[in-house]
Amino acid sequence: MTHAASLDYWGTERQGPDLAHVADRTYGATKEWQLVHVKDPRLLSFGSFMPSYAHLPGDHLEALAAYLLTLK
Repeated sequence: MTHAASLDYWGTERQGPDLAHVADRTYGATKEWQLVHVKDPRLLSFGSFMPSYAHLPGDHLEALAAYLLTLK
């Protein structure tokens, strides 16, 4: 294997959970769960690679949670 073939390239590895159909999952079907998850992902999913979005203003967090609830 060449050196270039053994390198990890940015953008080729998932950085968080697969959020497709997250609103259809029993645990992700509420706005409250979504808000906690985007603020502190590791609180609900130990070892998660998803970044925290706690730095976003409250109205942005609400909008993000509302969007995630459309992913069915």
